[in-house]
Amino acid sequence: KMLGVPYPAGPTFEKLATRGDPRAVPLPRARLEPGSLDFSFSGLKTAARLLLEREDFMPLTTVRRVGEPGAHFERSPEELDTLPPRAFDILASAQEAIADVLAEKLAAASEQAHVQHAYLAGGVAANNRLRERCQELLERRGAALHVPPPRFCTDHAPMIARVGRFRLRAGVKRESD
Repeated sequence: KMLGVPYPAGPTFEKLATRGDPRAVPLPRARLEPGSLDFSFSGLKTAARLLLEREDFMPLTTVRRVGEPGAHFERSPEELDTLPPRAFDILASAQEAIADVLAEKLAAASEQAHVQHAYLAGGVAANNRLRERCQELLERRGAALHVPPPRFCTDHAPMIARVGRFRLRAGVKRESD
């Protein structure tokens, strides 16, 4: 969003990140408390924003405004393709930081739960680098990673809404019902 990547950003973000060096920019990886499965990307987002502002990559005049409440700016695919190589390095480094943290948490969760099979799902599971990183870390501990084909790795909001509809029809109004 900070670079003007249009929604849904995941596929475009990953494509652009493959053009950069994931080791080019040292970005933070919040590990929080030892043994915790919690994670936060607020420090990473702040560091990326400050870097993008400093390098003057934030969209200014070559963007179009989209929607009204919560409006944001989007660059066209052609504009994204012409970003300087440094912008791709920042994207690749951010993707690597995100993949590192999520993969570490998945591996730790599978170890804490004493399971040999871990499942990655949702829109984020379509990201190839995340899949690779999870596979690497789980293999080290002798666990298997299961991931659906990318075409099935989409936003789960419609699924959650459907489950809610079924529950409402069944008379369930609260989780405790």
